Amino acid sequence: PAQGLVAEKLGNGLQNRLHRCNSGPGLQKILIKLRKMEKILNVVQIVSAVLLVVLILLQQRGATLGGAFGGDSAVYSARRGVEKILFILTIIVAVIFLAAAILNVLKLGG
Repeated sequence: PAQGLVAEKLGNGLQNRLHRCNSGPGLQKILIKLRKMEKILNVVQIVSAVLLVVLILLQQRGATLGGAFGGDSAVYSARRGVEKILFILTIIVAVIFLAAAILNVLKLGG
């Protein structure tokens, strides 16, 4: 019933395409590709989450317990060398994680 309503709104040309897609091996291939993409998306999200945690922990400045919880009172200094690379990598991995999370939510909603 819902497909009929969608097909009515799409028009005659797209009605035929929708019918062909819903009946036959074409739908099977699409579903297989979607399942593979879903697995890849889940792996990307898990790996990026673990990398994000590791990169954030590597950026800790203080070696003491107080430094780990923000108790370090060091004066601000510019990031240089490895510290700058870690900072940039953290931003990149955070963006990848966020994109994977949004795609996962959109996939579940659709």
